[in-house]
Amino acid sequence: MLHSFLQAYFPQGDYNFSQLPFNLGTPESMDAYDKAASDLANTLSAYSKVVLLLTTHSDEDRGDLFTGQPSAVPPTASQAPE
Repeated sequence: MLHSFLQAYFPQGDYNFSQLPFNLGTPESMDAYDKAASDLANTLSAYSKVVLLLTTHSDEDRGDLFTGQPSAVPPTASQAPE
């Protein structure tokens, strides 16, 4: 929804919308995230201005941040340092 709203302000096509979902629940998914984050950083380095909007999700009962969801088990939440 936000993507569609912002795109109208960039009629010349000087707009790039990217998503970087994360799953830090396994070593393999952490490696995949690390590569995707590096690729995105390389793509964004071509822009003179970058706006980042970050969203997170947390455990409803404890407020701990989700780190991922390994296959066939409940989502993994990690305590955030204070």
